[in-house]
Amino acid sequence: TSRPDVVLRSYFRKYDEDEDGKLTRSEFAKVLADIGYDSLVDEQLAFAAVDGNGDEVITYGEFAQWAGNTPIVHECPTFDIMNLVETWPDGLKWLVDTFHYYDTDKSGSISRAEFAKLCDDCPHEPKPSWEQVKASGDRDGDESLDINEFL
Repeated sequence: TSRPDVVLRSYFRKYDEDEDGKLTRSEFAKVLADIGYDSLVDEQLAFAAVDGNGDEVITYGEFAQWAGNTPIVHECPTFDIMNLVETWPDGLKWLVDTFHYYDTDKSGSISRAEFAKLCDDCPHEPKPSWEQVKASGDRDGDESLDINEFL
């Protein structure tokens, strides 16, 4: 297990008060409070932006995808999603809702087929190819886009 994973698991366990392996909205609100975002962001939207599959809880995997690029693990990166919650809440809500709508299998990620459906429904031209999106967004190389990669 890598050092960042050990740190993330430790933080996740700290906030998972009932030890059920998931963070509820109230548990996640404590994460936001501890990192200084409790009064700055819409907690409901912040929760939705991290809850990749929209099941109303944040799993360790979802937490790790989000927190892996935060000061919890690194010294100076930004909280991109939390900054969007603060500065562009309507746009972020639309993006989160769009992600959940096209994640038809509720896997917490957009597959190539789900992306094709999104493109078919989108009136804008030119439409990006899956290869373009994968090259710029699929950071973990798993052939899909999780919510953090999508945003």
